[in-house]
Amino acid sequence: MTQEHIKTTVKKKNLNTPRHSARVAAVQALYQMEQSGAESTQAVQDMITSRFTTTASEGYVEPDLDLFKQLVMEASLNIESLDAIIIPYLAENWKIERLASVIRMILRLAIFELKECPLIPKTVIMNEYIEITREFFPGGKETNFVNSVLDKTAKALRAQTA
Repeated sequence: MTQEHIKTTVKKKNLNTPRHSARVAAVQALYQMEQSGAESTQAVQDMITSRFTTTASEGYVEPDLDLFKQLVMEASLNIESLDAIIIPYLAENWKIERLASVIRMILRLAIFELKECPLIPKTVIMNEYIEITREFFPGGKETNFVNSVLDKTAKALRAQTA
């Protein structure tokens, strides 16, 4: 899926907010890190110099830089613990590496926010990442999968606030 397609989808769904844009960029940065082996600081800088300047120049809302940095830097430091939360929700004998890379990144970031950002309502986090999944996989079953995992995870992580 092209970046242009994602921007068009975001614009159509009126999700073109700084926080949403930061989350999409964070998914892309984590994906870049996994694919290229780049460090988090390099991935953050690459996104800032390429995507952020392009986004602003094309009339889209510039991503929330602080949220973007927090998501990429902190989630990348906690991949093992985030994956440990995801694994119980996978089918029996299904390894996390078998998930599409983008799905892994979406789940990691959503679970990071559910776990570490208690002031953001769980429904906001879930809706954001479900919409991001739709942007990357329009009409796909991936959205249902992400919704299911996030619903179960949110109930477990935020049981005291449910």
